[in-house]
Amino acid sequence: MLVRSLLHVSITLIIIILLSFSGLFDSVQTELGLEHYAERPSLFLPFMSKEWIVWLKLPANATVNIGYTIIGLYWLFYTNRNYSGHTIHIYYFKVFGWFGVFYGFIQFARIVTQEHRYSVLDQWVTLPCFMWVTAWCKSIDQVHNPSRNALLICISAASYGACLFHKFGFEFILGMHIAAAVLSALRLYSDYNNIKSFNAFIYAVICTSGFVGLKLMDHEIGKLHIFFQYFSGHFWSKIADFMQLYYVPVFFAGIIETKLKINKSL
Repeated sequence: MLVRSLLHVSITLIIIILLSFSGLFDSVQTELGLEHYAERPSLFLPFMSKEWIVWLKLPANATVNIGYTIIGLYWLFYTNRNYSGHTIHIYYFKVFGWFGVFYGFIQFARIVTQEHRYSVLDQWVTLPCFMWVTAWCKSIDQVHNPSRNALLICISAASYGACLFHKFGFEFILGMHIAAAVLSALRLYSDYNNIKSFNAFIYAVICTSGFVGLKLMDHEIGKLHIFFQYFSGHFWSKIADFMQLYYVPVFFAGIIETKLKINKSL
């Protein structure tokens, strides 16, 4: 399952990477430049050499991205201990884990390069991550269907094309992905509800809201205290973002435990 899930995630990422760097989306509007961040790299000079700061661009916002990779690795190995004999469940956890592992590197690359095509890549990869939540819900609510999963991911990836037609195309499409994931999770929870999944769902929604809100209020938060010019709204939004990667599988773990108990009692 580790290799199979890696292969499927890699195929998706390779296609997105090739198209991102083909120049097709060079007209898409993205946030580039340090002026979009409240973090002040010069404040880190007493702790880091100037060369390191020049390379990292935004030390706190760059290094915090390791959180995505750590959470992703956790879910890659979590399933080995908890779902022995349930290969389909293991597969979904591992795909989600691989997305987390790679997304940490993608976010890091965007920060340290501040290049447009890395920004496009960062935006684009977000969409299949959310779509996988919807696919995961359907696999439990209905049945595991590789063709359906592939179709959903293809639709998700193709939807990024909306960015070519409107400057807020990404925000609209991302909102649709988030709404689909939340509604799918609520429908699934109504059939296999338990306190573990309920808490995880609430925390995941809070993290999603925190990710969006803290990022939008980055400069306003930075005016509150110099501390938030070291660790800005963008920094805290990334923590909220990768904590989504933790709570979403916790939600599914609770759902799966309930379903397995129901099946065992039948």
